[in-house]
Amino acid sequence: MTHAIRSIFITALIVLVGSFGLATDAHAAKKKKKIDKRVANGLVEFHEAVNGSEDLIAGATGVLVFPSIRKRGAGLGIGPIMVGGGDIAGDGALIVGEETVGYYRIATESSAVIGSGKGRQILVFMTQEALDDFLASDNWVIGASMPVAIMTDDGEGNYNFENIEYPVLSFSYDKKGLVSNLSREGATVTPIEVK
Repeated sequence: MTHAIRSIFITALIVLVGSFGLATDAHAAKKKKKIDKRVANGLVEFHEAVNGSEDLIAGATGVLVFPSIRKRGAGLGIGPIMVGGGDIAGDGALIVGEETVGYYRIATESSAVIGSGKGRQILVFMTQEALDDFLASDNWVIGASMPVAIMTDDGEGNYNFENIEYPVLSFSYDKKGLVSNLSREGATVTPIEVK
């Protein structure tokens, strides 16, 4: 291989590697934008479904929003029960104040889920200790290190937040509103890289 051909080959290789990096960055930016949009829409739906949620979130130390949780892999859904293999997972974002401070994935095996497994979930951190505990963990399990209240309403979106003394509140809902019988206790939440 002559010096000129070798130079052309090396230049082409550098351009190819650089193009791959640009494509990866573009994909990551697209994914981040998609999650951010879904999180914003999920919060709007949450406020529509839960009376008084604006005040609740305003007083929270952090809010973890999973706007789209779906079943992946094998398994069979029968009515309100999910049976068999596969898992349930979704990506979301942690909001502190009005800023997104990180992206996360929730996942659990479908055998551990009561209900259809589909929908959205919001975890509201009511104390700084609870938020700090979450941020310090790479594999935070719902209900394991901090008590989590699985919230249910009176059927009309009304909750009695004043009597809740749990450090974390969990709300599960879909486009029709709250799904009070859907529990994801035991699900694992892990940080993900979205640049």
